[in-house]
Amino acid sequence: MKRLGIVLVAVLALSGCNVRYGWGADVPVRGSNATTPVDVGRGKAWRTVDAGMTRSCGIDSDKRLSCRTFAGVQELSGPSLSQAWTVVAAGFEHACAIWGAGDLYCWGTNGAGELGTGSGSDYDPTPQRVGVASDWTHVSAGEHNSCGIRGAGDLYCWGGGQLLGGVVGDGTNRERTTPTRIGTASDWTAVDVEAGHSCGIRAPGDLWCWSVDGRSGDGTNQVRLSPVRVGTARDWRSVSVSPFHSCGLRNQALYCWGSNHYGEVGDGSTTERLAPVRVATGSDWTSVSAGGTDRSGGSGGDEYLSGHTCAIRQPGTLWCWGLNAKGELGDGTTATRTAPVRVGSASDWTSVSAGGDYTEGIRTEP
Repeated sequence: MKRLGIVLVAVLALSGCNVRYGWGADVPVRGSNATTPVDVGRGKAWRTVDAGMTRSCGIDSDKRLSCRTFAGVQELSGPSLSQAWTVVAAGFEHACAIWGAGDLYCWGTNGAGELGTGSGSDYDPTPQRVGVASDWTHVSAGEHNSCGIRGAGDLYCWGGGQLLGGVVGDGTNRERTTPTRIGTASDWTAVDVEAGHSCGIRAPGDLWCWSVDGRSGDGTNQVRLSPVRVGTARDWRSVSVSPFHSCGLRNQALYCWGSNHYGEVGDGSTTERLAPVRVATGSDWTSVSAGGTDRSGGSGGDEYLSGHTCAIRQPGTLWCWGLNAKGELGDGTTATRTAPVRVGSASDWTSVSAGGDYTEGIRTEP
């Protein structure tokens, strides 16, 4: 389902900068599946990259934004030259990004109101301003929904709707076409969303999730239309969700939960986990990204579902696990892995983002 377009440009050698790599389904430049990381940076240095389900978006060292889809590469200009893009989030068929000091823009499909503009348009190809607020600090784009954090820590979400299997988190399963405040707390520090379930972190490190698919991580398979506390730990520092599973870091210890059909939880089994379980040993994990896609077109057949996870541990080694049919684990094989496996020998990975059935990441090369 995730088909990245072929980019017909020369790839220039980079030295002493952040090089962007991709692997898995239809890697650009190469135009085919890649089972090991391939340079897809188009001769640029990169600040950040986010791999969605049908598009991958990144911000380069000049703070210019571009997204890659099956149709090719789209450069997205900002509203002025005086400021630049700072944050980007790629979803299923839409994306959102923060401009300058905190202006929020979204573009792409809008069938469930996932752009947050209140528009009845089903598709906007260029970035559209979301409201008039200029204090957005974080944004996440899911399949048919989006969430963001404003000001000191107010959480807003939009899109969703019962027919598309999404839930905004406001206690209903209604579609919201403009940002809707979630609760009254002003201490949200992180949020990550997908169609079936979403999670966020509140200070000082409490994990909260909500879902229509029973994968909130609270030890049950109940539908949660608004955020519920996951466990009692207060040391969560990051969280990442995919369509079917989630992962997060407690300090630098790694935990995952949810569907585990292909070993994407990473605990060495294929048993579904309704609550977070510790993955591997060690407390040296620095980041984690959960990916996956539903190729069933809504039929839900397990043979069409995919899930994988990648994470970085000190001093910068990359590890992946889960389904590997397209080479999305990057270990040179297409073998499914139920526990973390090392990707190559490099120790200079600074970020990783797991998409549908592909992955992208950034290395700081000498």
